[in-house]
Amino acid sequence: MTYSICESCGKEKDMYYSEWCPRCDKVEPLPATTMNWIQAMDVVVAKHYAGEQNQISSDKDEFWAYFADMYSINNDMYVAINFASVLEDHEKYNTLGDRPRVLKFLELFVNEFDLTKSGNILWHVSW
Repeated sequence: MTYSICESCGKEKDMYYSEWCPRCDKVEPLPATTMNWIQAMDVVVAKHYAGEQNQISSDKDEFWAYFADMYSINNDMYVAINFASVLEDHEKYNTLGDRPRVLKFLELFVNEFDLTKSGNILWHVSW
């Protein structure tokens, strides 16, 4: 298939969802919402676990450990996780059936930040 010719350099354009010239056209950054994951977890704890000190550490720690292990998370990195999709997968396939604390914290997390409507979020991990 032949694409149009770039008016600036005369080379054939490439196709990536739309025609563009890799020599002349700028690559624009895609918009992304970025949130600090550690702070977001602390917000959930502060708002939903008042007076439940033992429950806080076990739910939050298990939630963190589950995803940190799954995505090999380290300090000062970004990771794209769609938590709403993780919750949907659980509802369809019972993927978190053996992890009730992770599921509880995940539900609070998704609802607190309305992640069902947010789409993809780039989570900054920094402690």
